[in-house]
Amino acid sequence: MNNSIYALGDVHGEWGVIEDFVDQIPYGSTIIQVGDFGLGFRSYEETRRQLTYLDIDLEDNDCRLLVIRGNHDYPAYWEGEVIRRIHD
Repeated sequence: MNNSIYALGDVHGEWGVIEDFVDQIPYGSTIIQVGDFGLGFRSYEETRRQLTYLDIDLEDNDCRLLVIRGNHDYPAYWEGEVIRRIHD
């Protein structure tokens, strides 16, 4: 992993924006998503499917994504557990 760190915010559930961003930054970078990730406003199944695609793209590019909950993130998805990987 390299030392590149990027901040990205307010994607509001449009996780394809992150996938596009990953394709433009150096391999092995870290992205800090600084709020309004948009988690909790779709069905669990749809969320799982879309985050699986994002996770695969991050893994293929050896990128790390750190997410901070914002005011447009449904709190119930965040309380009491840490989401590390969405797919098994």
